[in-house]
Amino acid sequence: MPSHCCAYNCKNRAGRNKDVTFHKFPSDEKRRREWAKSLRRADEEGQMWIPSKYDVICSAHFKEEDLDRTGQSTRLRDGVKPEVFDFPRRLKVK
Repeated sequence: MPSHCCAYNCKNRAGRNKDVTFHKFPSDEKRRREWAKSLRRADEEGQMWIPSKYDVICSAHFKEEDLDRTGQSTRLRDGVKPEVFDFPRRLKVK
């Protein structure tokens, strides 16, 4: 699994903070695109960035109620998407 979060300007890396967990993008294509759209990233041609099967996003980009920490591993609750970001002004939605 990759060792860093793919969100804009996120500095979270594996092994630095045990409270931060990393999550794969959904396999369902519709939800995968929703997540990618939330990240507001673009590829070299300016098109919406499409995550690879190796890209992950850290738990810092989900609300606490979106995380299920009851077991040995932290899981995402069904239907959630990343919503917690600190975008620069040029990337904020008006």
